[in-house]
Amino acid sequence: MSVSNPQKRDPAAAVIARNGGRAIEAVATARPGDEKKEYAFHSFGAVFAEVHVDADLGIIRVPRIVAVYDVGTLLNEKTAHSQLMGGIVWGVGIPADRQASLHAVCAGARTAARGALAARALVLRSASTS
Repeated sequence: MSVSNPQKRDPAAAVIARNGGRAIEAVATARPGDEKKEYAFHSFGAVFAEVHVDADLGIIRVPRIVAVYDVGTLLNEKTAHSQLMGGIVWGVGIPADRQASLHAVCAGARTAARGALAARALVLRSASTS
């Protein structure tokens, strides 16, 4: 699209041909403006999870998660929803994976793994996005 005439458009192939088939590069710089004085740039949230641990079988179940977020002005609902859901999945998955890694160290000792699982709480981090 032409800067001087936004109605003028060229197919990418035409632009590449005019450039002799060489790669097309664009360089730009951006500096902070007055936006930080006018708008908030941080979002906050809290996530609460009900977690059930079967210490004998080493099974962790998360039957319920409640999340509350303050994201300010939402620009794209679908993208924001996906990002918040991804944070919840990450919050459940990472501690569970770390717990599994702990058990891999004590692979042969079921009682040691059972004791470690019973003694260690699965903690979900409080969500905070920037």
